[in-house]
Amino acid sequence: MNKFETLQDLCPAGVIGRVQVVDNFFSSLSEGELNSIRGAHENRMRGFSSARKLAKEALMDLGCPVKELTTKQDRTPDWPSQVIGSISHHENTAGVIVAKSSANLLAIGLDLEILQETHSNLPKKVMTKNELENTRQLSPNFSASCLTTFCLKEATYKAMWKFNNEGLSFQDIEFSAWNWEEFFGGEIQTPQADVLEGISERLPAGVGLRARVATNGVEVMAVVWACPS
Repeated sequence: MNKFETLQDLCPAGVIGRVQVVDNFFSSLSEGELNSIRGAHENRMRGFSSARKLAKEALMDLGCPVKELTTKQDRTPDWPSQVIGSISHHENTAGVIVAKSSANLLAIGLDLEILQETHSNLPKKVMTKNELENTRQLSPNFSASCLTTFCLKEATYKAMWKFNNEGLSFQDIEFSAWNWEEFFGGEIQTPQADVLEGISERLPAGVGLRARVATNGVEVMAVVWACPS
């Protein structure tokens, strides 16, 4: 495993990953982008403007520059043709991953979460029976491990947008083969991603999901992508 330093460390080949501190970047938004967020709470607008600024910079680095990145009716970013991407932000950090779609990289998903105490209902809502048993037995921090699993499954949901993620359940994918001690020590983890019926029936033949996840002690970042098995 490698020591985690930046979001780019979690990205597969061909993917650009960027993070930045959330701030007020309203002045960088186009009129179309402003219309996508008009009337929202200020905190939401700060996260949105930070992520959009970051996404346009990443698209420039990818060789696919855009003047604006508006929002579609399903609230996902309207990425340029042949570009796949994912955005996530919380109150402190905004992140984006972008890549050119290819036969070896069909979809990507990103989620960022602040490591904090979770609701008592979260474990049973998010985790499969096997995940619960393994985490209780092996993790030194059950609550943080549950939140990490949630982060992975949120990234999975975003990666599955291309294949229709409507109606998917947290129970439609199972993550295993963790080393929780290494994870909490800042090492990148590549848990095994076993897709169950709800996801497997939507993925093209011969395509699976892979994942990387890490924590810097304050927050957790997860990247999930679809590629040939």
